[in-house]
Amino acid sequence: MIEDYTFDGPFARVEELNEKAGVYAVVCLMSNQKHFLLDVGESDDIRNAIEYHDRKDCWISNCKGNILVAALYTKEMDGRGRQDIADFIRSREFAPCGVEK
Repeated sequence: MIEDYTFDGPFARVEELNEKAGVYAVVCLMSNQKHFLLDVGESDDIRNAIEYHDRKDCWISNCKGNILVAALYTKEMDGRGRQDIADFIRSREFAPCGVEK
């Protein structure tokens, strides 16, 4: 759960993500089992967005553990609604690789 939104996952492999629209949260799971948010965003196809994401280098450089991805699938929501959720989470949670658009 991130800011009252229930995400699926987190998943360690991109193949576990659906090719559906939604909001994604990239998290770092450290060896002590603590995790923190690296990035949050939205896409029409979460699997594709994560597989080819332009901020992967930032995730790697900021995570000294395992990078996982959680997904909030939003089939009934348009891009603006998904972006609003991502912006809300970003405004309340520190995500070192997240950028405002």
